[in-house]
Amino acid sequence: MRSSSGPAVFALLLLALTHVAEPPLVLAEMRRILKPGGRAVVVDLLRHDNETLRREMGQLRLGFAVEELTAMLTESGFAAVTCRPLAPEPQAKGPALLLAAADATPPVQPAATPRKPRGKEKERS
Repeated sequence: MRSSSGPAVFALLLLALTHVAEPPLVLAEMRRILKPGGRAVVVDLLRHDNETLRREMGQLRLGFAVEELTAMLTESGFAAVTCRPLAPEPQAKGPALLLAAADATPPVQPAATPRKPRGKEKERS
């Protein structure tokens, strides 16, 4: 996923993670396309037990727990992660939704190795 205009400042995943085999890989790609300080938002299903709905919708999983999605975002390089269930509408028939938001952190730079000063060393007597 490359953009000719450079890294993105915002990325949204809407009801997508329950359909993929490896959600952490999708979140890592989301992080990769964001510029440092960019914002990520994920909306997906809160963990539920409706196996029939999962099959009918072609989903690979029964949603996510708040702690699970928070950990996946953090492990994918996001910071300031917030995650909470959304209050369902009174007439809603499906499972509740989950809203997560996070900031893309700058890539980790390797620590600088101290260098010895250049020049002639003093001869020891």
